[in-house]
Amino acid sequence: MRRSVRIILWAALAPVAFVLIALGLAVASPVLLVLAIRERMRCRLLLLRRSGSLFLLCTSRRNWYDFLRNNVIPVLPDTIQVVWHRPRLDPMYDLLRQCLSRAGVFRVSKPCLVFVTRHTLLARSLNGRLQGLKTSAKVSDAVRTTCLRIVRETEEELRAIGRR
Repeated sequence: MRRSVRIILWAALAPVAFVLIALGLAVASPVLLVLAIRERMRCRLLLLRRSGSLFLLCTSRRNWYDFLRNNVIPVLPDTIQVVWHRPRLDPMYDLLRQCLSRAGVFRVSKPCLVFVTRHTLLARSLNGRLQGLKTSAKVSDAVRTTCLRIVRETEEELRAIGRR
């Protein structure tokens, strides 16, 4: 008897649940559409306002913090803005993350160099090229010179791709 009552209740409540779910989707769809359009406009504004800009996306994971702080950031040209991976504290990182995911290159391992063009973001990872130098997190002129050379080569590569 109990089982049959349960089945009857489920049969009676199923249409109600379906209507409530359909109504929720009907209400949520325009809201989700507005949020998607807003995100797309923010990314488009970033591309237009910052076209030609370069960003170095940094992370403090896997012992990168000391190495980047001591050897990479001090030798960066003034044209490269440093953005740390702190989603809640750095609104620029959050915006770059959204635009990178939209461009399909968000999974690039950090640290990476990001070049902003009028149409998209181009990203190249510095992780592999700097990995061998990371063991020397202490300040070193030789390591700094090598880091600067690597950053400039990557910058030239990104600018060449951006001109196409």
